Amino acid sequence: MDQLLKKSKKFKREADGLLEESKLLDILSKYGEVKLTGSYVYNLMMSGDIDIEVYGDFTREKAQGILNDLISRTSFTGYMFFDWVKYEQPKWPKGYYIGFKQIMPGHQNQWKIDIWFMKENRNNSDKYFDKLSNIDDETKEIILKLKEHIKSTNWQADSMQIYDAVLDHDIKSVEEFEGYLANR
Repeated sequence: MDQLLKKSKKFKREADGLLEESKLLDILSKYGEVKLTGSYVYNLMMSGDIDIEVYGDFTREKAQGILNDLISRTSFTGYMFFDWVKYEQPKWPKGYYIGFKQIMPGHQNQWKIDIWFMKENRNNSDKYFDKLSNIDDETKEIILKLKEHIKSTNWQADSMQIYDAVLDHDIKSVEEFEGYLANR
């Protein structure tokens, strides 16, 4: 399982490089308070996915202007915009979403960067912050194994479900996780 920790560290190094090269965090900081969230923060990356939240007073027009600024100042290969303020969905936070796609030169992994522009911190990703910040390598490996299994099988589960299963329900294997999901 040491391979999973190495793989996760490799994704983190690539994420650091992508953020540094794009100057994305510097650009975003002029629009509000920037917070990196998700697996990047916890060193639990198993895919090219970076989650960022920006807090401030945003309107649709302001978010569109930010998107235009980002397009002109970055060189990602694809851009997306969603208005989850006007068109609320229960599974998404109330905010404006800007997403990027990027294939880094010399790398096989496609990167996806999710940026949420919201009025306030939704604290969703903070639910497990203390626990995930202090986990041992054995627990980290269990989480990474479950993430890898989900990725390879296209299960309909997300990282928060994995964190809940491992940290709050003592799940330690793929089989136990399957049972946990089936009973939810």
